[in-house]
Amino acid sequence: MSHVDQLIKITDEKNSEDRFIGVILWVLASLLSIKSEFDHKKPFNPVLGEVFNCSWKAGDDPNSKHIVSYTAEKVSHHPLVCAIYMECIEKNLKINANIMTKPIYSGTSVKIEIFGEMILRLDDKNEEYNITFPKVYARSVVTDPWIELGDSCSISCAQTGLKAYIEFEVKSFYGDTINQVFAELKNKNEEVFCKMKGEWDAKLEFIFGKNEKDRIIKSHNLRDISRQKKRVRPIEIQEDYESRKLWKDVEEALKNEDYQQAYNLKNIIEKQQRLTDKLRKEKNLTYLSKNFYKTKINYDKLASSFSSKTSNNSEYFKLGYRWMHKNWSC
Repeated sequence: MSHVDQLIKITDEKNSEDRFIGVILWVLASLLSIKSEFDHKKPFNPVLGEVFNCSWKAGDDPNSKHIVSYTAEKVSHHPLVCAIYMECIEKNLKINANIMTKPIYSGTSVKIEIFGEMILRLDDKNEEYNITFPKVYARSVVTDPWIELGDSCSISCAQTGLKAYIEFEVKSFYGDTINQVFAELKNKNEEVFCKMKGEWDAKLEFIFGKNEKDRIIKSHNLRDISRQKKRVRPIEIQEDYESRKLWKDVEEALKNEDYQQAYNLKNIIEKQQRLTDKLRKEKNLTYLSKNFYKTKINYDKLASSFSSKTSNNSEYFKLGYRWMHKNWSC
């Protein structure tokens, strides 16, 4: 998410195919962040209504006016759904995402299925890109943990007809090759105009042309795509439900190695969560999001827009609704 230079660069590309490849590069660079930020320590469990806000300033110019804002909110507890919204007003770019995660434990590994979708909208180009997610595998979590991606994800744009199904290969039991990724990029006529191969955490090659004579190869190294430092408001002016303020005392107790105090403070937050949830149920009320609104979706129409080659997203589709940010239609 923090590769905002690559994100806003998409809007500057002149043709739809270059913009589409730009989206692929941004998505894969964002997935690479999962690996670079992976820590086998257990994070805090977000409570319903918890919000994290931040922003990034694009480019190296301190006077840059290209600001990308970010809001994430836990909008549902059962099932666990996080809604995300990003926006760059100066570039007329918006992103709305709904993410459900389901961990499956097997020995010393954890498979994390990521259900949901991300919609990236370029208002100036009248384009919307629908994005799904691969599976994440945490290996050797007890000894020397490491991350790999598996299965597939899809990226498609209904307005241009461009689509790609990106296949992630997990390490085989006998082989040493890791992090391999492959994709065929197709146009509105279902013709392959480009093939992609390489490593999802390093170098990628985009191969154009149907034969050796016409072949053109464009290389990109995902590690060379810069990440910008996020900017977060000081805790003193944050709302009580914002992540850093909500967990401030627990984090401080952990830093001081006062684990009993951290446990007690964590229990207070979670107990308040359960009491609030109980009161809502008694009064037959549903949670009202601070930043997102719930809208119905057509299951059959949405499911048919994703290929059977991609990860099974049925758990998300069958919710029958999605959360959209209040600024999405502005």
